Amino acid sequence: MSLGNTETAKLLKTVAPLIDQVSGRFYSSWGSPDCTNVLLTSLFKRVYLRKICVLFCGKIAYAFLEDQINNAPFLRYVKIDGRSWPKSTLDLLAKFCSKGRPGNRADASVFCDDLIIDSSFMQHLLDLWKTNENPNFRFRSFQSILNEEYRAVVKNYKVFEMRNGSRKTFFKHPTAKSIARVSNVDFSMDIFTCECDRFEKCLLKKRYPKFHDF
Repeated sequence: MSLGNTETAKLLKTVAPLIDQVSGRFYSSWGSPDCTNVLLTSLFKRVYLRKICVLFCGKIAYAFLEDQINNAPFLRYVKIDGRSWPKSTLDLLAKFCSKGRPGNRADASVFCDDLIIDSSFMQHLLDLWKTNENPNFRFRSFQSILNEEYRAVVKNYKVFEMRNGSRKTFFKHPTAKSIARVSNVDFSMDIFTCECDRFEKCLLKKRYPKFHDF
């Protein structure tokens, strides 16, 4: 016997308090918008998660994303999918990225071809990194930033290394032991900050040992 939307919603509201916020996950990339709407409406403000992948299904998708970013204490991974996400969604994702710290990396992904990511957003992320003493995040998308716009932003920051073959640029943080790796093709930004004083393993030292002792 299959459950209708009303029965499904009631069941979800009942089990929501049992979901572990330290390890809980929600994925809706491959579901239908209608099904996702029922799920998000039922779970909204009743459960907080570690990883979420949200398909846009109307206002509830944005509200759910905003609530998770603002209130989920263990949220580490956010992915948005589908079409018609409002432009302000990027501000939410930037806020999420700014919460990343050594040992608690924030990982955000955008799989939306109609949510335009331009050079101003790239600069916003770089500014968040530059003004934060302990940044630790990764942002990924499948959109490219125009070369002219990309170069205009690059001029405003201290470039540590530029790899034309892989189209990656490495920036050095002005005060912290941290680098930003940025690519304008399938725009992405990865922050690597030294964690030697906190943990046995340091991601910066492991991935880029030559940058670790600059």
